[in-house]
Amino acid sequence: MKLRLPEHIRARIAEKYLDWAEAFPGFNLGPARSLRIIREHHRSRSEDAFTRSRAPNQTTLKFSSIRLFEVFHLENFDQLYDGLVKLLPGLTESPVHKRFVSEFDHQSRSLSGTSWQKVGYLTRDRMPFLVGLDAHRKIPDLPEDVWLIEVDLHRILPSIFAVTLDVLLTDSATERLVEMQSRRYLPRILFHRIIPLKRLGQGIHLGGHSESNPEDEMKRVISGWLDKLRSEVERCIKPYLNGYFMN
Repeated sequence: MKLRLPEHIRARIAEKYLDWAEAFPGFNLGPARSLRIIREHHRSRSEDAFTRSRAPNQTTLKFSSIRLFEVFHLENFDQLYDGLVKLLPGLTESPVHKRFVSEFDHQSRSLSGTSWQKVGYLTRDRMPFLVGLDAHRKIPDLPEDVWLIEVDLHRILPSIFAVTLDVLLTDSATERLVEMQSRRYLPRILFHRIIPLKRLGQGIHLGGHSESNPEDEMKRVISGWLDKLRSEVERCIKPYLNGYFMN
C-alpha cells in the first residue's frame, strides 16, 4: 500500500526543498542546482504578478462591506419568525415595532406581491446613536473587523423569504486586505515524489513536479481570509437564523 501525504503537507515539504537550495548557493550538485533554478524562476514570476496586480496610481482600496443572505421556504416561516424575534427581541417588546408581528403574519399568508423591510441592527460593541432607535442587539463574539450588521427581510416569492445581512466593516478589514494584496506570492509546487530524485544514466536528477500561478496563491490566501470572516459571522447568527444555506 502506497502512502500518499495530503497535498498541503507535500507543498510544505517541496517549499522546504527550495528554501534549502536557495540558502546554500554554493552547493552545486545536479538536483540542488535544479531546485535553485526553479526557485529563481518562481521569484521572477512572483515579481511579474506583483507588478501586474498593483492598483492604478493615486487610487486607494476600501473594503467597506460584504452581504450575506439566508433563505427560508414556506414550511420554515414559523422558524424564521421565531429566529428574528430571538435575534432582535425589540421587534415585539418595543412599541416602535409593534406592527412587525401583524405585517409578518400578513406577508407570510399572502399569495401575491413582494416586500422589503428593515428589521434591525447588530453590533460587536458600541451602538451608534441612531441605531439605538431601531431593534438592535450587541453580539461581542462578532469578528473584530465587523462594525455593524444591517438585517433586512425580503419576501421575494409567495413561498420564500430571504434575510440579508449587510456586514459593514471597520478600517482594520481594509488594512488586512491591503496587507495581503501587497505581498509577493510564490507559486505552489508539488513534486511527484516526496524525495524528488531519480536516476538517469550515471547521475541523480530532479524528478517531475507541478506548480500553480502566483496569482492563484494570492487568490487562495485572500479567499481563505474572506471565508473565515464569513464563517465567523455565520457562527454568531446561526443560533437564531438557521435557514436553507446554513443547513
